[in-house]
Amino acid sequence: HRLIRRQRQMCIRDSNNMYLTQKCIESLRSNLLSDSYEIIVVDNASTDGVTSWLEMQPDIKLIKSDVNLGFPKGCNVGINASVPDNDIFLLNNDTRITPNALFWLRMGLYTNDTTGATGSVSNYTGTTQLIDVFYTSIDDYQRFGYLNNQIMDNPLEESTILCGFAMLIKRSALNKTTLLSEELSPGYFCLLYTSPSPRDA
Repeated sequence: HRLIRRQRQMCIRDSNNMYLTQKCIESLRSNLLSDSYEIIVVDNASTDGVTSWLEMQPDIKLIKSDVNLGFPKGCNVGINASVPDNDIFLLNNDTRITPNALFWLRMGLYTNDTTGATGSVSNYTGTTQLIDVFYTSIDDYQRFGYLNNQIMDNPLEESTILCGFAMLIKRSALNKTTLLSEELSPGYFCLLYTSPSPRDA
């Protein structure tokens, strides 16, 4: 067997919130090998200076929109700008990656051929990814992430729905879709499959 090492495309949408966007990108740079990913940011008509900051970042592919495209369409713009063979990691700009988070998402993604996407847990979501954890500081959050992303007997749970705040999508599964449903803009989305759909994990 040959091990094919592909980059992950980090697709981030932002609309203002420069501090959150900076911290999100900082968490990627701090926790991932620099040659293992490419960051694509779709800027949704920001006016707080974050666009100028993003333009100065040499490791970011910036796509600027004059209007707020919303979640599905903004994600699709980023996906269409990505390298065709790479998996896609959709990430909200108010999210911070903790150590080994991407490792476990990728392990789940390639556990079998029928898994199409994997997602993180969160204490603020309306899906089965919700966990009952309360943080009083960023340090608490980082500590939880470190402890949660350790080797365990059952690290994965199967699910038929995932929230897109931090979702890794297998490229082979994505290629069987028409991408995200833009008629659901500006809010959440569904994936439209043109063939029998892979399952989520």
